[in-house]
Amino acid sequence: MCPLCGADTSPGQEYCLECGERLTGPPVFTGDAVAQMVPFTRHSWFWPGLVGLLVTGLALAGVFFSDVLNKKPKVLNATTPFITVTSVSSRTTTAPQTRVPQTPPATPATPRSKVLTDWPTSRSSGYTIVLASLPATAGRSQAVALARKALSSGLTQVGILDSKRFASLHPGYFVVFSGIFDSASAAAAALSQAHANGFSAAYSRQVSR
Repeated sequence: MCPLCGADTSPGQEYCLECGERLTGPPVFTGDAVAQMVPFTRHSWFWPGLVGLLVTGLALAGVFFSDVLNKKPKVLNATTPFITVTSVSSRTTTAPQTRVPQTPPATPATPRSKVLTDWPTSRSSGYTIVLASLPATAGRSQAVALARKALSSGLTQVGILDSKRFASLHPGYFVVFSGIFDSASAAAAALSQAHANGFSAAYSRQVSR
């Protein structure tokens, strides 16, 4: 209401429409104006919306922090095998040398064809080929040399008889022989071989004790 003319005024009206008086007093709001201008009344949607917004925010914050707390750290699986590098010392250690004792070379065995043959002690009588008869006074060494010469020529069963030990031979000689036979004919058959090997004076002879 205008304080000057008493005309009705609307809430928030600055001048009176009847007399033009300026309405300087504080505006008086009616119930509808208060409901329109002040959204914080109990009939407004603001509070339920605000509460819902707060609840939604708290829920989202709870989900976020729960995910952060329960999040497991990532484990990186190495796809490349580890390579261990061992440093090699530049100083080379020389192992002590062990001396291996040298084994002297084995003396080659003398072939049986080069070994002189002994007249069998069990044989009381037999036949042979006399290659040569050397005086015992000259020594046995000459007889041995001649016997080895006969072996080198290819004759077999070559040996030396001491004539004094056999009744059928004249004592005082070393007899170089070749072959031990059971009969005179067998000795005669081998005589040609002795002649062919360089002993032209060879002859067959019976040997008995």
